Amino acid sequence: TISNLVFTDPNTAGSIATNSGEFVKAAVTRTLPASPAQGDEVEICVTLNFVVVVDAPGTALIRIGSNVSSAGGTATSTAQGDALILRYRTANTTWHAVAVVGTWTLA
Repeated sequence: TISNLVFTDPNTAGSIATNSGEFVKAAVTRTLPASPAQGDEVEICVTLNFVVVVDAPGTALIRIGSNVSSAGGTATSTAQGDALILRYRTANTTWHAVAVVGTWTLA
């Protein structure tokens, strides 16, 4: 786990900073870092009852357990309180979920 993550409260579409956290306050798409390094981490928390889409740039994947998105795919929240902690692995260009709250739909 990254110590002292800086958390923001975005309410618009945009990019997530490497090694940071977000309390997302609107129905928006948040894009994972475009050039992450091995072990980089992001945290996403859905604060209200709306859909948040987490987008993997380029050909990156998002893996939650045995489920994996398509290349450049998405993870979509389904309820208030959903949260993800994702850690990046360079060898397979994949954001691996190391903690999940709620149900996320991968596409």
